[in-house]
Amino acid sequence: MEAQQLLFKYTTYGDLAKLFSFHFDTTTGPKKETSAYEVIHEVIHEATGEGQDFPASDILFLSDIAGELDAAAACGMATCQVVREADGTEPCTGHFIARDFGEIERHFFS
Repeated sequence: MEAQQLLFKYTTYGDLAKLFSFHFDTTTGPKKETSAYEVIHEVIHEATGEGQDFPASDILFLSDIAGELDAAAACGMATCQVVREADGTEPCTGHFIARDFGEIERHFFS
């Protein structure tokens, strides 16, 4: 999780780490299984103190891996594939595709 935090702290867009409330690793379960995202949803739900109606769809899951996005979507989360052409990420179907954080902001937060 420390690597995730550092990745978002030092970007060409500046420090984006403050935009993320939570970071998770494989301690919640295998990243391509829906049960891992159900655990993540529960952890966030408990930590935020939201009422019983806190839906998984209020969580935006970002990844470059289609199997992870599919599992998060099956749990009900909003999903976005981050495609970095420099590392050869192939766009998948069924998820919003963003090539930079500006696209994520415009699609999900405007």
